[in-house]
Amino acid sequence: MVPIDANDLRGLLAFVHTYANLYETLNVEFFSARVFERIDAEWLSFLCRLDSAQLNMVPVEFEQYPDCPASLKHFFASARRFSLLDKYSTPFVDRQHTNKYSSPEQLRKVKRKKAHELGAFSELLRAECAPLGIDRVVDIGCGLGHLGRVLRLNNNESLQQQQTSNDNNSSLRLDYVGIEANPSLCHSARQNDLKMENIVFGSGIGHDDGSSSSSEQCRNILTLPGCRTAIVSLHGCGELQRQILLEFVAMCKQQTAEHPKLLVTVGCCYHKLSDWTDSAIERWMLSSQMRDLFLHTFGHNHFPIPGLRLACQATLVRWMAFTEQQHTAHRQAFANRAFVECLRIHKTAATKAKSANDVPHRHSSNIANCEKVDDNDHNGGGDLLQMHQRRPPRKLNKCMLANNNLDEFRTEVMRRSAIVEEERDEFEQTLDQIMDTYSPAVHFIEPFTALQFALQCPLESLVLLDRLLFLRENGIGGAELVRLFDPAISPRCVAIVARVNE
Repeated sequence: MVPIDANDLRGLLAFVHTYANLYETLNVEFFSARVFERIDAEWLSFLCRLDSAQLNMVPVEFEQYPDCPASLKHFFASARRFSLLDKYSTPFVDRQHTNKYSSPEQLRKVKRKKAHELGAFSELLRAECAPLGIDRVVDIGCGLGHLGRVLRLNNNESLQQQQTSNDNNSSLRLDYVGIEANPSLCHSARQNDLKMENIVFGSGIGHDDGSSSSSEQCRNILTLPGCRTAIVSLHGCGELQRQILLEFVAMCKQQTAEHPKLLVTVGCCYHKLSDWTDSAIERWMLSSQMRDLFLHTFGHNHFPIPGLRLACQATLVRWMAFTEQQHTAHRQAFANRAFVECLRIHKTAATKAKSANDVPHRHSSNIANCEKVDDNDHNGGGDLLQMHQRRPPRKLNKCMLANNNLDEFRTEVMRRSAIVEEERDEFEQTLDQIMDTYSPAVHFIEPFTALQFALQCPLESLVLLDRLLFLRENGIGGAELVRLFDPAISPRCVAIVARVNE
C-alpha cells in the first residue's frame, strides 16, 4: 500500500484554497453573483482567444502557448501536480494483467455505461473475494439489483469453467443480498428472484438519532453468522459512502468473527448532503489528519458545497473530447439557467417587498414556502422561478438544451413561471434587461468551464484521500484506491477497497 505523503496533502489543500473563487459559488449564479468578475482578466482574455479545440486541450497543453499568462500556466501545472488519484491508486487491469471483464450482455435494458461498470466491478469483486474466502455479498444502495444478476450469471458460469480453466476464481460462488431504501426498486428486483431488504441504510448508524431499529436490522444482515461477508456499493449516492465507511470501521473495531472481511465501494454525487446549507467539513470529511490540515490551511471549518459538486462532475478526459456542438449546447444551457436565476432573484425580492408593504395579491405564487418543483414537469404545471430546497432549478437543461432563439427562450420562461397576467409585461422587461446585461458574459462560460475541469481531479483527490486516510487511521491497513472504470465512460471511476487483516 502506498503511504500518503503529508506534503502532498498540504499542497493539495493550499491549491484548493487558493483557487476557491472557481468553485465556491453555484454555477447557476454565474451572472447573479458576477462570478466572471472574480476570474483573472488576463486569464479570460487569453482563454477567449482560443477556439473550441484549443480550449479542450489547454489544461494539458498550456506550455505550448507563449502568450499564456504565467499565473495561468502555474494554475494548470499545479492542477496537474495535485491531481493525486493516479499517484495514490492502483489500476485494476494492469494489476490483473487482463483486459477481460465479466460481460453482462444478458442483462436487458442496461446501457453501455452501466454494462461497463457492472462488468469491471464484478470482476474486481471476484478477484478480491477469492483470496479472502468471501462467500456472501451485501450490496448497499443496490437499486434494481443489476449487480446481483451479474453475480448470479457468474455463479452459473463458474460451474462450467471449473474443469476447463486454471483461473483461481472460477469456482467462486457468491450469495447476494441487496439493501435498498426505495420500495419500488426493491419490488422490481424481487421480481427477478433477488434477495432484497427494504431498509434506509445509515439511519442510526454512526449517529445518535434514535433510529436503532434500522441500525440493528442492518447490522444483523451485515454480520450473518457462519458467513464471510463483503460489503459493496456501486455508485452509492450522496452521504451513503461516508455512512458505509463509518459502519464498516465500527464493525471491524468490535473484532467479532462475523464482521465483514472486505469493503468495495465506488461513490458518486458527493455534494448531495441531507442539509444543502450546512458547509461544515464534519458533514463529509472523515480523516482526523485531513481535518487538522484543512483547519490549518483554511483557518475555519467550512468548505463550499459547490466544490463537492465539482469533485463529482465529468473528468478532464471528457472535456478534452468535447465537440463544437457540445460546447454550443453546454454554453446555452449554462446561460439559460443563469438568466433564470437572475429572474428568480428579482421575483423573490419583489414578492418580499409586497409582503413587507402589506399588499397581498391573491393570485401571486407563494415563493416563501420553497416547495420543490417536479423536474419532470414540462407542461407549465410548476413555477420555474420557485426556489428549490437543494439547489436552483435545472428544468431548462432538459427541454431547451440547444435553444439559441432568445424570443422562444423568453416565451418558454414566461409560460412556465407562475406570473399573473398583469405582472407579465414587467417580468418580460426584466428578463430582457437581464439578458442585455449579461449576454456579453456568455462568452466567458466555456473558458470558466475549462478552469473548472482542471480543478475537478484535485477536488476529487481531496474527497477520496480523506476517506482512504480514515480507514488507515482506524487500523485498516489493507485499504487502497483502485482505478476501475474508463473515465471517458464512467467519471466516478475509483473504488475504495478495504481488506480486513485477520
